[in-house]
Amino acid sequence: MKRVAALLSLATFFLCSFAFVSCASRTVQSTAEAEQNIPQALYVPESFDWRNVCRGIDRFDYENETIPVRWHAVRIDLASGGLELVAFPGSTTDGTKPRVMSTSAFAEKYGCTVAVNTSPFTRKKDIVGIHIVRGRQYAPLVERYCALVFRQDTENGTYSRASIADNQTEEAVRGAEYAFGGFFSVLRGGSKKEFRAFRHDSRSGAGISGDGRMLYLLVVEGEEPRKSAGLSYQQCADIFRAMGCTDAMEFDGGSSSDLCIDGKSVLSYTCRTVQAASFGFRVQN
Repeated sequence: MKRVAALLSLATFFLCSFAFVSCASRTVQSTAEAEQNIPQALYVPESFDWRNVCRGIDRFDYENETIPVRWHAVRIDLASGGLELVAFPGSTTDGTKPRVMSTSAFAEKYGCTVAVNTSPFTRKKDIVGIHIVRGRQYAPLVERYCALVFRQDTENGTYSRASIADNQTEEAVRGAEYAFGGFFSVLRGGSKKEFRAFRHDSRSGAGISGDGRMLYLLVVEGEEPRKSAGLSYQQCADIFRAMGCTDAMEFDGGSSSDLCIDGKSVLSYTCRTVQAASFGFRVQN
């Protein structure tokens, strides 16, 4: 009897295990099916009430408790006078490479009016993908990934035009004064790109207007799902397009995502990730 009871218990265990695995394995949805389940009106506002931070820089914050979702955006007029682009590694005055730091620590150290995390990185905090500051390249190209590129305007010496390259190639970054890598572009010529996966997460990204003179930074909260469940690449593309972008890309997301204004993070939680790279703008007096 004991042997029979033991066999019955073992059988029950395997049946329960199978049931658990079966329930946990969800059918993979296509992008179109997944997007239909969440109306765009729940994460894209009808209009954008931009609030001025300083000359040339505005911000917009969005929250919808229905999904729930929280995200923050910054609009930067690159042609506005007095804006200085700074980044790490690469912006130390003594020529040494600074230690890795959080985006908020970078923003505070360099007096950034706005700052955001950029490239993905290894466990050893080595940058994965291109990173160019003041014409000097700090990390090698990763062709399958994208890049945000700034070139100097020879007429006035500013970086009044930006572009987004789908792939990190020598041609894409030739002549770049600054370039920051990410993962993938999500918007090209106003059209959304398709991705196999439809996964909500924290996101960091950048978009540009058609003439490359207006830069948009977007960070989506997702580390506390009860407050904000995050968004997908496709949903971020919807937001970028609604803001007026023709091209947009994604930086490193997840727990790396952070956006700082006036030296402080705008997230509702503390981002504790130590980044390998960040960039931002500060206003020159």
